[in-house]
Amino acid sequence: YAKSQGITVVIITARPNYETIETFTRNQLAKHGVHYDILKLCPAVQKKTLKERMDLDIILSIGDNWTDVDGLNSGYFIKLK
Repeated sequence: YAKSQGITVVIITARPNYETIETFTRNQLAKHGVHYDILKLCPAVQKKTLKERMDLDIILSIGDNWTDVDGLNSGYFIKLK
């Protein structure tokens, strides 16, 4: 739905940035029908810095760690258990 509304969908995941891991991640997202525009892999401790550098208006953050939903968004967050 977001993409149909002109929203850029960005996935930032705390996974090692190796080609094999990125390929695996892209395949898993495709397998589960997750559509996105940008995929970034980085250590969890660098997520906040990466979000700041990307200079995006974050509408929604979802994740199972507080580094996933660290308050940089101006909208909503969902913290999974």
